[in-house]
Amino acid sequence: MDKAARAGGIGVDQTLYHILVVDDERIERECIRFLIDKEKLPFEVRDIDDGLDALELMREWPVDILITDIQMPRMSGLDLVKRAKEIFPALKTVFFSGYADFEYARTAVTLGAETYLVKPINPEELGRVLDKLLEELDDSQTRQRQQFRQKSVMTQYALQRAIRGDESDLMTELEAQADWHGYYSYLVLMFLEDILDNATMNDLLTGLQEALGLRMDALEIDEHQRLLFLRGKNQEAQELGERAAAYLAPRLSHRFYLAFSDSMKEYASVKQAYETVQKRMSRRFWTAESAVFYEAEDRQPAQLPENEIEDTDPLKYIQEDLANSDAVKLSLDLEMLFKRLRKPAKQSQFYVKFIFSNLISSIYPQLCAARAAADKPVPKLDVMISQMYTQQSIGVMIGQVQALADEVVASMQSPQDTGLRREVQIVQRYVLQNYANDLSVEMLADLVYLAPDYLNRLFKKATGRNVGQYIRQVRMDNASRLLLETERKVMDICGEVGYPNYSYFCQSFRDYFGKSPERYRKEGGGNAKA
Repeated sequence: MDKAARAGGIGVDQTLYHILVVDDERIERECIRFLIDKEKLPFEVRDIDDGLDALELMREWPVDILITDIQMPRMSGLDLVKRAKEIFPALKTVFFSGYADFEYARTAVTLGAETYLVKPINPEELGRVLDKLLEELDDSQTRQRQQFRQKSVMTQYALQRAIRGDESDLMTELEAQADWHGYYSYLVLMFLEDILDNATMNDLLTGLQEALGLRMDALEIDEHQRLLFLRGKNQEAQELGERAAAYLAPRLSHRFYLAFSDSMKEYASVKQAYETVQKRMSRRFWTAESAVFYEAEDRQPAQLPENEIEDTDPLKYIQEDLANSDAVKLSLDLEMLFKRLRKPAKQSQFYVKFIFSNLISSIYPQLCAARAAADKPVPKLDVMISQMYTQQSIGVMIGQVQALADEVVASMQSPQDTGLRREVQIVQRYVLQNYANDLSVEMLADLVYLAPDYLNRLFKKATGRNVGQYIRQVRMDNASRLLLETERKVMDICGEVGYPNYSYFCQSFRDYFGKSPERYRKEGGGNAKA
């Protein structure tokens, strides 16, 4: 490297190499450090006064170039280099001494020293030595990087083929490993809602590897997913998942999901393990928060019984609300539909998407009218439905449909409805979401920082009913639906809609609908008396 190139300083991407100077005389060490710093080369320099201490330091701080005096107490420079080379064979060494002794020089050569400098050290000679060593280090690192890139490409290729069922290239890539069962411990599918650039993703995976204390091979599936092949001792998957989640949570701005395979020893092929983590990752559709999926969560959503699907139209009440332009009832029925569809034990993903596409079709005419009145563009129905089928989270789907429904509800409301006090809206929403729990006017009043009597008057003025009547309506509407749409026992239904006492529920139901729950179910419903 010429002087002009040195004057530019260290480049942003320049590797910083480590030099250790060893001499028992402080002034000699400081002199050599000064000369090295003057060269403005990409070196980080440390110095120490003892050979044995130098060996300990090198174990913690990897050294590229060792510059050492020969004559020192406790351990000579020659012994230091001999010991250091046994531990770090690639170490480059430079001797310096106040004695131009031929035997010293010859011993230095046998130890693989790069050069032998005689004190006082000539600055230009030291500069030439450092230039030469820097060039050799750069060449060596370039070769290592090329070899690493080539190996990385081949590993990626082998892993891609393995997850598709052809493991021949993987076995070649693993070389001495007779079987990948003893090489990889777990397969982990990682899904990130964030889209990270390559550099950020590499940093994230490097940190994750350190956090887990395991090495890994990572295969890119798409811009959101990476398949991680964990290597090392077979730790418990749940422990690894907890550590991974603790590492990822503060570093990502959006949700993430991890799906662990069983121990790789349990699988006949990498493809089989990959199918397992794909299956487990599908559970994120039902999960509103970041999550880690393991073997214990492999329960598949149970399908609705065929007779229940045929006999039940989950949109029936919503379509009636739309036909009657009943904004309050529409909001209530949408809330109950969303609550029902959030339960993975009740339906498959495809069924949920089918219901949502029909829901969009049902509200589409009113949505068009609402947007036309507001002079807003209306997306095409087939585009909206296609986008719904591509969603991978029920939470996102509910948010999108809720936003569309809110426009329709707003278009139905009269000026009096749209002027509802914020406190009334908060109470309505809370009751819709928590009707199965113990509710009271006092508790709801505390929620909006009002006196119970004042909340009751405010609520009745806005809706025509007091708070207790509204709670009863929501509970009875849900009880009615469960009686007509399911075969659950009345005793189970009463608890599900907020009535812990069976007798009280039956009396309340009879007062509201004019007949007992059993008769109501048998006759297919009826109108409320109050």
